Amino acid sequence: MDKFLALSVLLLQYCFSSSLTIPAATNNILINHAISSSNYDHPRKHDLHRKIKTRRAKLTSFEGVTAEIENVEGTYLVNLVIGTPPVSFLASPTTVTDLIWTQCKPCKHCFNQSTPIYNRSKSSSFSKLPCSHELCMASYIHSCNSDCRYKQKYLGGSSEGVMGTETITFGSHSVPDVAFGCGNSNTFVVSHGSGVLGLGRGPQSLVSQLGIRRFSYCLPYYAESNGRLLLGSEVQHQQNSKTQIQYTPLVLNPSNSSFYYLTLHGITVGETKLQIPKGTFEVRKDGVSLLLMPPVFSAIDACFSFEPKSNVEVPKLIYHFDGADLVLPVENYVFTDSENGVMCLAILEGNEGVSTFGGIHQSNINMMFDLNKGELSFAPAHCKEL
Repeated sequence: MDKFLALSVLLLQYCFSSSLTIPAATNNILINHAISSSNYDHPRKHDLHRKIKTRRAKLTSFEGVTAEIENVEGTYLVNLVIGTPPVSFLASPTTVTDLIWTQCKPCKHCFNQSTPIYNRSKSSSFSKLPCSHELCMASYIHSCNSDCRYKQKYLGGSSEGVMGTETITFGSHSVPDVAFGCGNSNTFVVSHGSGVLGLGRGPQSLVSQLGIRRFSYCLPYYAESNGRLLLGSEVQHQQNSKTQIQYTPLVLNPSNSSFYYLTLHGITVGETKLQIPKGTFEVRKDGVSLLLMPPVFSAIDACFSFEPKSNVEVPKLIYHFDGADLVLPVENYVFTDSENGVMCLAILEGNEGVSTFGGIHQSNINMMFDLNKGELSFAPAHCKEL
């Protein structure tokens, strides 16, 4: 039963620690900052604030920014461009962390990537982020001497380096002075990619830096290749007579305000609503509960055998969120190999008390976040057609 209740199939390529979450009610984990101060150029700081305001003003003129999400062997990647001259930045998007980072030269420890590694010394649009800038101090772990240094921890490793600002290009839209991490030591591996695109609620995320109040993503099914990430005021669901759009509140956790939380009231399997104790999915005083995240393909731990090439009836699975009942397509929670007669449940046991509504569950469902209304809406979609 515990394995069924703890929904930790991640929404992106990686498995994060308990400091990364998208769950159910209120209250949360406290994350300590290792803060040290140093001298910095006050005019430079004010200049950066001015540039940030200008950048946000420019973004409001966009009707919407679209980036393709590519599925590469189970890793979701957005193809961006960073720096001047431009360098390809294959970023793994995630709603469960804020920091944007890419691997940077000189590399103390870098994983293999298919594109050239970004070199800040070769980019005319790179600037260091002052130590006392709010986006420097927003790192969970940071320190300062002459540079603002960050360390971002994940369940599978970490990224360390220098914070700076750069021009990042999404399709035809170039946005200057985006704060990001220039990672010189990266033990956390982004398979097939070069870094991470944070879409959380915290100040370092792309959503917060650009002042975006609406965004959506549609993650392709694991056997398909393309999906979509849309940013801006014109984000909307594509509707037809068969489209059913549902809405559920995004719950803010005051102690962990970077994360997106949902309220889950129950789960139905087949015709049976599971007897789950009340409060199972609520955020406890220590802040741990149900997380909404984007995808990782981890080891499957619940498989069943059946007669090869035969038809197996799989019971329906329904998640009862606050104000919305999500009936999942079978392929979003079961992997089936009919030729060999094997079927595996795409639901894993949760880590550290965190329940996660992950990327596999969200496949071919358009997920729209409206931060002004404080709600998540979702509808079935063919991601590659958006």
